[in-house]
Amino acid sequence: MARQEHHNLKPDSLLPSPLAHQAATDLRVSVMITTHNRVNELKQTCEVLESLSPPLDEVLLCAEGCRDNTVELIQHNYQHYRFFINPVSRGSVASRYYLIRQAEGDLVLVEYVAQMSFSLCAGTFPISVL
Repeated sequence: MARQEHHNLKPDSLLPSPLAHQAATDLRVSVMITTHNRVNELKQTCEVLESLSPPLDEVLLCAEGCRDNTVELIQHNYQHYRFFINPVSRGSVASRYYLIRQAEGDLVLVEYVAQMSFSLCAGTFPISVL
C-alpha cells in the first residue's frame, strides 16, 4: 500500500507566484482560423479578436475555397492578419496543419469560425482571461 503524504498548505500557497504570472503574460498568443464561405461569422469573429486586451500577437487565417466575400473582407479590413488562400478547398485538417506550422506563438489556439464566434460572444474564449 502506498504511503499517503499530507502537506499543510496555506491558502496563499495555492495562488500562482508573481513569476508564474509574468511567464504567462510573456507568452506569444496565436489564433488560427480556417473558413469556408462564412463571411458574416468571420467578420463577427474578427471584430471580437480586434477588441481583445491585450491584443493577440498573431492571427492566421486560411480561406478554404471561398466563393463569398471572405477574401475581400480580409484584404480590406485585416491586412495585419497572416492570410492564406486555397483557391480550391484542401480540407480543414490540411489547412490547420499548414497554419500550425506557420504559427509563431507559444500558445496556438485553433477554432472553427462558427464555434469561435459563439465562444467569444459567450465570453468563454480563453484569451480573454490573460
